[in-house]
Amino acid sequence: MTRSVKAHAGLLLAALVASYFVWTREPSPSDDVVKVLSLGKLDKLVYEEPDHKVVIRRLKDKKGPYFWVKVDRNERKRPPRGLRGHSRFRRRHPLRTRPTLKVGPAKTRVPPTKAGAKPPTGKKLIKLKTRGPLKKRKAPAKKAAPKKSGALTPAGAERLLASASLARDPKADPKKKAPAKKKAPAAKKAEKKPAAKTAKGSAAGTAAGTGSGSGSAGTPASAPTSLPAKPKKPEVKKVQKVTEFKGNASAEEVMDKLGDMTAIRALGKIDDKQLEAFGLKDSKKRLELHAGKSKRVFMIGNKTYGSTDYYIQDQADKRVYVVRPRQLQSLRFAHYRLVDRSLYDFTQSDVERVVVISKKGRRELVQHNRRARRGGFWSKLGEDKKSDQHHTWMNKVMRLRARDYVQPKDKPASQQSVFKVEFYRGSTKLGWLEILRATEAKGWQLTGPKSGEVLLGRSDNTRALVRLPKRSADAIAKDIDAIIKD
Repeated sequence: MTRSVKAHAGLLLAALVASYFVWTREPSPSDDVVKVLSLGKLDKLVYEEPDHKVVIRRLKDKKGPYFWVKVDRNERKRPPRGLRGHSRFRRRHPLRTRPTLKVGPAKTRVPPTKAGAKPPTGKKLIKLKTRGPLKKRKAPAKKAAPKKSGALTPAGAERLLASASLARDPKADPKKKAPAKKKAPAAKKAEKKPAAKTAKGSAAGTAAGTGSGSGSAGTPASAPTSLPAKPKKPEVKKVQKVTEFKGNASAEEVMDKLGDMTAIRALGKIDDKQLEAFGLKDSKKRLELHAGKSKRVFMIGNKTYGSTDYYIQDQADKRVYVVRPRQLQSLRFAHYRLVDRSLYDFTQSDVERVVVISKKGRRELVQHNRRARRGGFWSKLGEDKKSDQHHTWMNKVMRLRARDYVQPKDKPASQQSVFKVEFYRGSTKLGWLEILRATEAKGWQLTGPKSGEVLLGRSDNTRALVRLPKRSADAIAKDIDAIIKD
């Protein structure tokens, strides 16, 4: 009996422990996602929306595979504001001047004294000049405004009215009041209304100076001018800009995630009303995924209510899904987020030695304690003592980054190598960096020490020419002769 009780108690305890672990464990990410497709490695990706298109291709060279991004977008170019001065958002505004205050020399005030008392001695007192009583200034006489040729004076209007009444009835006297008219029946009154209106119209026409009055009335008065038209808002022009660059780690993540796309909800097939509500009926946003010979197309709709997730529809089976926005946002702002600005695909701690080559010779430098965070330093080959000049110069080279990529249409016609740096770990070559001097091209910001020249960079990681920051590139190129000689 006791054995069976103990056995059941043990089983109950084991069940309680197992249930505790089941209820308290964290849910795995695979439990909350829906598999949309599984294409594996993507060869090409196309993202389109109004005024924006992104194409990512998977390429391969001797060093290995990489992603090349091409962005075709229409930028909105606003007209400049003001004449001079730029704000931090590149908006022009007029310069503001501060009023200056004129401050004269300080004067001491003489304290009042009693009658017959002498002023204190030992101090020089300055008597303040007092003004006399204020005189009333005569206001300047107002000049009479010049009479306009078409203006009608009161006297002229009175004469015109008199002449109009005399023209109708020569015996009428304009100074005497006209006798009151007898009231007519309604029918006769209706008949006489248009005649009265015409009579009034003729009198008004004569009063306006139509020519029936005397010559002193002048020409008719000019009509009031219309209000000035509101200034038109400056038009915003769209400028097409095409940029190409190597994709960074975020571009690789986008290609991997969209190749094995997952959704947080599967809505299935829905009717046209819901498609219109989700922004999928006439959507101009689309996503194309290419992997080998297979191709999948998705239409992108609006964001979900109260969230940043997107509705997408698979054009193969017309099913609708809700996906996370991270990958789509990266494609939307690809010209900022997907640019690879690093010149190296390794860190400084991976480098044991470098070889600097220029026209004047070559210099080999060695890095000591490269694994230490703060104890590493650079020196000449065969020396164990730190060289401050070489150490500072190598730190500048390792911190150098690309500003942007030189587009194929902007490639300079002539290029001249300034120096080249090769990086080694033991006998293995990690990579290289070359600094070039090229002629100035239209639209480029000068980064060279001389006018008309520009310093460009190229490495095994960028695969293309890049523009470098002005100050960093100038400092590195300026010290190259001292690095080679010393």
